[in-house]
Amino acid sequence: MGEIPHLKTAVSRFKDKPFEILAVSCDDDRSALTNLLKLREPPGIQTWHKKGPANPNAELYNVQGYPTWYLVDAGGVIRARDAFGDALIPAVEKALQATRVGMNDSSGAVGGTK
Repeated sequence: MGEIPHLKTAVSRFKDKPFEILAVSCDDDRSALTNLLKLREPPGIQTWHKKGPANPNAELYNVQGYPTWYLVDAGGVIRARDAFGDALIPAVEKALQATRVGMNDSSGAVGGTK
């Protein structure tokens, strides 16, 4: 959960850009996870399944360790996995550039003139 401040910073910095943070939880105890989420308020989408580590989301997203979270672009493409700490902001910038989402202006255009 030490990554939450980094995640919050990225979400705040790029608040008007179309990307999402997807976290895959493999906790066995849903109420403990829910309490933790209420306390720490991580940004993004949090998934949970009653099967804990054997859950289908973990298999679908090839979860190998915890925490595991993904940077997902506007088209639903996973652009980064576990870009922790100082690697997060460049990962978001790269994801936005890859999807041609406006890094230079609010119109969505990258580079060039209007």
